Amino acid sequence: MTFFPDGSASSQSPTDEDDDQAGEQFVIRRKANAMIKKAFDENGIQFALPRVHIASSGTGTDIAAAAAAASQALKSSHAEPH
Repeated sequence: MTFFPDGSASSQSPTDEDDDQAGEQFVIRRKANAMIKKAFDENGIQFALPRVHIASSGTGTDIAAAAAAASQALKSSHAEPH
């Protein structure tokens, strides 16, 4: 079942035309994101970078293990599409 923004739905399977529309949406979104980034850059606005703050009363080994886990979590989050 395919649902549309206007609330309608279709039980037909996707067609090549649907694939073309999805590809076009990707191109439009990419261009829009580039325009937004350019406008931000021109106005000195920076995107937030992911950060992890670790607080511990444990030993140095505990802190190192927590830091390694946090680093891996950040890397994994960048690998997944959003």
